Amino acid sequence: LRESSQCNDKLFFWQSNNALFIIRSCCKFFSQNLTDEAVSRVFVTKVKEKEEGVESNADVSENCLEEFVSSITAILVDLPVNWITIKALMESLSCLLVLLCREVFEGNVISSTVAEMMLFGKCAIHAPLLTKTLLLLYSKHADDVCPLEKTEQFGGGSIFVGLANSLMELLQINNNDKEKQVKFVTLGDQALNLLLLLVSHSTPEGTIHPFRQALFSFINSQEQSMVTLPTTSVVCFKINFTELYDQLCSRSADKPSLLLLYFLLYKNVEFRNYVLSRVNLQNLVLPILKVLHLSSQTDVGSHLGSQHLYLALIVIVILSEDDFFCKIIHETPAKAAEGWFAERSVRDLTLGGLAVFILVKIIQKNVFVYRDRYLQTNCLAALANMSSNFKELPSSVCQKLIDLLDRLSKRHARFVKQKELSVKYVLSEELNKQVELFQDVTALEEAMRMLLEILNSALIHNLTHNIHLVYAILYQKDLFRDFEQHPMFQDLIWNITCVINFFSTRLREVGTETSVESILEDIKNAMFQWNPEGLKKFPDLKFKYVEDQNTEEFFVPYIWNIIYDKGGLYFDAVNVKLFEP
Repeated sequence: LRESSQCNDKLFFWQSNNALFIIRSCCKFFSQNLTDEAVSRVFVTKVKEKEEGVESNADVSENCLEEFVSSITAILVDLPVNWITIKALMESLSCLLVLLCREVFEGNVISSTVAEMMLFGKCAIHAPLLTKTLLLLYSKHADDVCPLEKTEQFGGGSIFVGLANSLMELLQINNNDKEKQVKFVTLGDQALNLLLLLVSHSTPEGTIHPFRQALFSFINSQEQSMVTLPTTSVVCFKINFTELYDQLCSRSADKPSLLLLYFLLYKNVEFRNYVLSRVNLQNLVLPILKVLHLSSQTDVGSHLGSQHLYLALIVIVILSEDDFFCKIIHETPAKAAEGWFAERSVRDLTLGGLAVFILVKIIQKNVFVYRDRYLQTNCLAALANMSSNFKELPSSVCQKLIDLLDRLSKRHARFVKQKELSVKYVLSEELNKQVELFQDVTALEEAMRMLLEILNSALIHNLTHNIHLVYAILYQKDLFRDFEQHPMFQDLIWNITCVINFFSTRLREVGTETSVESILEDIKNAMFQWNPEGLKKFPDLKFKYVEDQNTEEFFVPYIWNIIYDKGGLYFDAVNVKLFEP
């Protein structure tokens, strides 16, 4: 194929494309209807045994599956991308996905024969090169689609070629509603789907995962003089970070791209440092915040949608672990969000202020709708990481933050009363309800305590740059008086009480008008007399995301669900068991 691409042998490519399509169709049928072992046996062939150079009459069985997988891999890494080769590349990617799809029809994630070949067999040697190739296809050819094939391109007037071409078009007619929804799949999309699937499969503890090792260790090809290859790395390669970053920025809201971004930020130190040093971080962050914002406005109607929300949130948590990121987002205008954020004007809103507003809104909805502890914990972790860098938060954001604390407090008080009554008049059939109530109270107390810690952090580190936050605290000072009586919050309420007492005294001394503008001006003037020495010091709030051990059970069904929806490979929904189609 490589030689044919160099001499523009169109007919040979047309024949190869058709052969790959037929093989893919057969493999998909086998995967849907046979066991993994039976699929492997399909590739067993009979060959004549040779003894000392003389051919014997005895037949020997030989499985050519691994050789076929290696050949498909060779097509991907060897062929350049142009209008002649793109169909062969796309069919090769689809072939590998189909060969790996046996687990879609099982009730759980399995280590199929083809997956083991690619992770542990001869194909594993090519993991670094294949990983690089798939990344390059994603970063350079994310918008490339296969052109429509016309008979004239492959020899013109041959009646046999024309007949064969018509037959192939007939075979590929989309007669299923699900397939009609998938208009086209780009070369970059399919390459990314394959890469994510290979990376998401786990390997036994103590063994090397060749695709993860390659993805987590590549470095920037544009910094040759500054960066040297790690001496311990045996698979590290170089790639243009700028091209990859720009592609991720343009697609960071997409499910597959967001998952790739997660892997790179969490595990590839070189790429994470590169991302955090960008001056145009808003191009990457705003689409992710949009995902979070839309989820806070509508119900997450599917399991796939909730997983997308989790991923977007985890990426924000990972980014917020960096102090420079937390600092720069509170200095970066969020004007580009004007097209999709309509709850308030974004003229005075920074990227950090927008993030705080959206995270608080998600927590609020979670408390009253989702009741998801994992979601709540990650939202609070992101807010906590950013809290010491809160700067010039507008009044709407500050009010949203204090309002959340107020609503949590009222809900907590109501649940505590219900809890006391349930203990006093306990009935055997209500034991489960009592346990659930206890869990709700605990979750609310954890959230309230964390919010108080976040306020403490903001006041200790940046009070003079948060006039509106001080105003919001003063406006709701009765709320904080109630916390003084609760033993769980007494240590955290001291600093807030000091702030309330200091500024309340100054406002009484001035005794000016009670308009919002005049009070804000008085608070601003009083800040020149503020002495933070009287505040209690607390450890810096820094939370670090830690990946669960068994991520395979989360990521593999998630990726197959994406491929099922938009990968162009139709699977009969009746047979799909790995996820809910």
